[in-house]
Amino acid sequence: MKTKRIWTIKDLKKALKDGQPHDFAIALNGGVYSRKTITLLPDGRFQIFAHIDDTEMTVNYAKMRSRTNIVKAMRLRNFWTI
Repeated sequence: MKTKRIWTIKDLKKALKDGQPHDFAIALNGGVYSRKTITLLPDGRFQIFAHIDDTEMTVNYAKMRSRTNIVKAMRLRNFWTI
């Protein structure tokens, strides 16, 4: 997949529509990034693996907003496919 900025949850779902895991990055200060592997599950929830600390969670959109920085990163234009 070509690198692309993800602007909205609709963009994220479109990038994940094939049901396969895809890698994303949250751009941080200093040119570094936080890598996430995300899969859209058949029930509409997201399975998220954070590479920085080897943690995994399965969340719906509301929990993604409260338990991750992904939605905030989209709003700040700092969320990308990699």
